[in-house]
Amino acid sequence: MQSQLAYQKIVQRLKEVRDKENRTATLFGFFFCVLLGLGIVVLSSLIENIFHFGTTARAILFYFAVVSFAGIFFWFVGRPLLKLLGVGKRDSEEEIAVKVGNYFPHVKDTLRNAMELLSEREHTVKMYSTALIDAALLDIYEIIASLDFTISVDTSRLKKIQRRFSIIVVIIAANAIIFPTFFFSPLYRIINYTQNFATPRSIVFHITPGNKEIVKGESVPVIIRVEQQGISSLNNFAKKSLTLFRRQQGQVNFEPLQLKANVAGEFVTEFSLVKNSLWYYAQFEETKSNEFSIAVLDRPILRNFQLQLTPPRYTKLPSQILENNVGDVVAYKGTQIVVTLSSSKEIVRANLVCSDSTTVPFTVSDKNATLNFLLKKESSYHVEILDNDSLFNADPIEYQLKIIPDEFPHIAILAPGKNTDASQTMELPLQMRMRDDFGLTRLRLAYKLVHSKYSPPATDFSFEEISFPQGFGMSGEMWYRWNFSGLSLVPEDVVQYYTEVFDNDNISGPKSGKSETYLLRLPSLEEVFADAEKNQNQTMESMSNAFQEAQQLNKEMQKLQQELKKRPDKLDWMQKKKAEELAKKYEEVKQKTQQASQQLDQMMQQMQQQQLLSQETMQKYQELQKLMKDLDSPEFREALKKLQPEQQPVTPEQMKEAMKNFQMNEEQFRKALERMMELMKRIAMEQKLDELLKRTEELIKKQKELQEQTKNNPDKKQAESLAKKQDDVQKQTDKLEQESKELAEKMKELAEEMPVDKMQQANENLEKSNPQQSMQKSKQQMQSGQMSQAKQSQQQAQQSLEQFQQELKNAQKEMRENQMQQIVKELQKQLDNVLELSKKQEGLRNETQQLDPNSQRFRDNAGAQNEMRDNVNDVANALSQLGKKSFAISPEMGKALGDAMKQMESALNGMEGRNPGLSAQQQSAAMGSLNKAAAMMQQSMQGMQGGGGGGMGMQGMMQALGQMASQQQGINQGTQGAMGQGGGMSQEQAASMSRLAQQQGALGKSMSELSGEARKSEEMSKLLGDLDNIAKEMQEVVKDMEQGNVNENTTRKQERILSRLLDSQRSMRERDYEKRRKAEQSNVSAGTSPADIDLDAINKNEQLRQDLLKALGEKYSKEYELLIRKYFEELQKGEERNK
Repeated sequence: MQSQLAYQKIVQRLKEVRDKENRTATLFGFFFCVLLGLGIVVLSSLIENIFHFGTTARAILFYFAVVSFAGIFFWFVGRPLLKLLGVGKRDSEEEIAVKVGNYFPHVKDTLRNAMELLSEREHTVKMYSTALIDAALLDIYEIIASLDFTISVDTSRLKKIQRRFSIIVVIIAANAIIFPTFFFSPLYRIINYTQNFATPRSIVFHITPGNKEIVKGESVPVIIRVEQQGISSLNNFAKKSLTLFRRQQGQVNFEPLQLKANVAGEFVTEFSLVKNSLWYYAQFEETKSNEFSIAVLDRPILRNFQLQLTPPRYTKLPSQILENNVGDVVAYKGTQIVVTLSSSKEIVRANLVCSDSTTVPFTVSDKNATLNFLLKKESSYHVEILDNDSLFNADPIEYQLKIIPDEFPHIAILAPGKNTDASQTMELPLQMRMRDDFGLTRLRLAYKLVHSKYSPPATDFSFEEISFPQGFGMSGEMWYRWNFSGLSLVPEDVVQYYTEVFDNDNISGPKSGKSETYLLRLPSLEEVFADAEKNQNQTMESMSNAFQEAQQLNKEMQKLQQELKKRPDKLDWMQKKKAEELAKKYEEVKQKTQQASQQLDQMMQQMQQQQLLSQETMQKYQELQKLMKDLDSPEFREALKKLQPEQQPVTPEQMKEAMKNFQMNEEQFRKALERMMELMKRIAMEQKLDELLKRTEELIKKQKELQEQTKNNPDKKQAESLAKKQDDVQKQTDKLEQESKELAEKMKELAEEMPVDKMQQANENLEKSNPQQSMQKSKQQMQSGQMSQAKQSQQQAQQSLEQFQQELKNAQKEMRENQMQQIVKELQKQLDNVLELSKKQEGLRNETQQLDPNSQRFRDNAGAQNEMRDNVNDVANALSQLGKKSFAISPEMGKALGDAMKQMESALNGMEGRNPGLSAQQQSAAMGSLNKAAAMMQQSMQGMQGGGGGGMGMQGMMQALGQMASQQQGINQGTQGAMGQGGGMSQEQAASMSRLAQQQGALGKSMSELSGEARKSEEMSKLLGDLDNIAKEMQEVVKDMEQGNVNENTTRKQERILSRLLDSQRSMRERDYEKRRKAEQSNVSAGTSPADIDLDAINKNEQLRQDLLKALGEKYSKEYELLIRKYFEELQKGEERNK
């Protein structure tokens, strides 16, 4: 093992010698090549500087120097480096050992012997044993172990060349620094051997800008100055020309341009709007300048510029991608804008620069960039990009950022939509219309007390949150019933209120919109009744004016008729013009009656809203309203049309007929108008009595409240407030007493109908009890702190008012009973007359049927018929006068009697013509008309008598249900009209719906009162459940109307209400019929009372008439009524055929 280790160490030390030898050779070759290369460079520069070769010679010189240097470098550096790396032929260990032995002579033989032994040891065939060889190697290794073989390498050449290298490099560097032009200029020409360089002469060119880089599209001014031997061109070359040669990229030849020097001796020109790189040089005489270049650099250009807009989430609008290179933005605040762009060149930076100098950086990647930002404010901007050549994009386009304003939400109060008075229900239905461009999130009602007699006004608004109906979108209408009873308002208190709605803007915060501010005032009863009385007086005045004008027009019409009689054969233009003017004036009179009807309707709504009138008085007003609407009858309209120029008669006969027809309708119009005026006088007194009762009730209520508050031992300040309230009650009592006396005086005008005595007695008792004195005493006692005594005085005042209230109720009851008795008495009288006339007409008809045309009895019968016609006219006049006192007399009664008189007139004409068949036929028709009138009179009288004593009675209940059914049918039709054809309601429709809701509410209250009447009667108790259900369903309909939730379901409820009303009325009629039938059977022997009609005495045709009237009295719809009429007409025809 030791011999093996000795062997490896000897070989390793020989390798180290070889490596050092190769490294030394490599370093020597490097320094030698560098020195040789510097020599070649210096020599080439010297030769070029002397000879100024052309491009070809410079190319040869350049490549000769390069090839020579490459060959020398390979030989002196490459070969030893390869040997060092183990590539190629290297010296063997034996050769290295010889070199080492030569350096160390005393081991030369020993080292040679070692190499031989090494060689012998590796041969397969050995002359000596291995052990002997190993022993010899160990001996030799011990001898040479202390020797450093590497010092045998000769490094003297390397050291010499290193010293020379340093000296030569310093010399060359010094010359290059001292004479840079001499050294570098030739070298630059050799390296750029492809360029032409001017031969150095005494002429020197100073060319500006020389070599330059510009941006495409720029213009480059060129200024050339020429000098010779230090003398400026101004003195020697000003009058000579210079040629400027230019070649653009892509051109082969240079283009010459002759230049003249300016006054400064400079040759000036400009390369305009340079788009491609170019080369240029100047030539003066035979001397050329160096060649220069203008390198054109491209600015970065926006190839693609696109914006994506994502509106704020609350808008629910879709994202939008704008078209390429469209940078103007019009969007909502908070919109997310994503900008993507690509450039024509690689960019290192991109910024969005706003007009306020705000800079937003893009995220850059190669030629692309992106930016994401929120639109927060309006501005203008441009995009700035910078490329690798430090060039910006030229003239960036200025874009605009515009913000679409998110509109404030809008809300308006449609109903009541004005300053209004509060009703006694302490509720105010509000109809609101609101909208926003994106959505609503919150709604509230703001209110505060701004005026009060007893409380200080509030400084801040209070708020009441309102929920949106389910499914409410961005716009729509809704109803809200504001219950302000919690405010504890007293009369003359004023509340200011408005509604406020908020949108869903979560960017700038929810914005709100407010409605107009309105005032809600709680009026005193005195004010409410004063307004009602004012409206009543205005209505009376309008009706009175219309009546007076109608009377005057009647006189003019009679004059025109007289003129027509004077000239029966000729109709001139003036007569036509007068008839036309009469028609126009009557149209104006009709408009005044319509105005009066509107005023009456307004007053009724106000009374219904405040719940001030009794049910009986309100029903009379409704009947009056119905009569006023009936004034505009189709017959009257048709008669007026025939006097208009479009349909005016052209012959005197036609004009007379038209005037006759018009006169008949005009007379009915005047009589109806006069009747309504008389009826309104009576209603006014009933209304005033209702008012006194209501005011007395209110005073009693206030007095009770004062008494309760006095019990609580108020402090001094509270006592003063109570004393003030007591003073107000006292003043109101004074006014109540005064107006009660005034009403008693007015009642004297209708003393037969009015309870004058009871009213006077009530006033006298009130004056004797003198509650005002007790109130005054109570006030003084409260001011002095005597609360116990004040309470006693309040109790006395309250008792006096309660006594007066009861006396007023008694007077009201007597008034109604007196009116009913008088009407029933007179109506019974005229009914007897009509029945008697009907019987006489039947007898006369039977006699006339049997007459021979030549009979002398025609004259006697004609006299009897004429007398009978006059009697019918007397009955009609009597009913007309009675109709001025009561609504029991319907226009249909008068029409039936009028038909009877016309038919009697026709019968008279038939008798004059001795035509018994025609006369009998018209007499039968007259008898039918009389029976029809009698049936209506009987029905009306039964309705009045149905109440009997204290309760309403079966007939009264039936009549009330019929009236309610009629009112419900009108409300149903109005609701369907107000609903329109879909979509939101107009303001006019909304106002109409509000009125219908009030009417439906009033009808519901009447139904509740009717249900209360049914509870009092055992025979009507079976109806109680039906009436309660109807009232409940009416309240549901009112709620739908007030909330603006009117739909098909609402109309179905209304139809169901109407159906139930009719069913209830029919059920009651069947019970009443059964009851009367049993009563007749039990009283067969009893005589017929004057109030009853003996139906058995009427022939079968008249029985059918009675049955028809009874069926029509059930208040069916118009379609059913037509079917019923046709059915009974067919029955009647069948009876006539059976004769």
